[in-house]
Amino acid sequence: MVLLGIRSAPRVDTNCSVAEMVFGVTLALPSDLVTTTGDTIPDPCDYVDRLRQHMSNMRPLITRPTTRSSHIPKELSSCTHVWVRTDAVRKPLQPPYKGPYKVLKRSDKFYTLEVNGRQDNVSIDRLKVAHLDDSWESQLNST
Repeated sequence: MVLLGIRSAPRVDTNCSVAEMVFGVTLALPSDLVTTTGDTIPDPCDYVDRLRQHMSNMRPLITRPTTRSSHIPKELSSCTHVWVRTDAVRKPLQPPYKGPYKVLKRSDKFYTLEVNGRQDNVSIDRLKVAHLDDSWESQLNST
């Protein structure tokens, strides 16, 4: 209860409480739900029902965009070979990318690559365009 009171108290510099910044509305404190007038004692069942109703109406405020767009290089849609990022923990001086691997099929979210003679689906987020010169292409064609 003490933390609820602290988080609902307005700050001097922003003139709004932490709860208002998070939820976008002023919180209804449990003491606000019980209105005592004179000698009447509030009904506990009514208090619980009103508290439950207020809590069910609370919705979080969306503070940042929910859709994340990833940057996909234009060259990735037309390249013949790609490097694949290693997401595992690497040893010192171990290269961050493996490959280059030949692209067999493209999709919106993943590419099908030829990895060691078999097909493997790899997320587009792990791929990097392989700019190959003639020496690389001759090595890849000979294997």
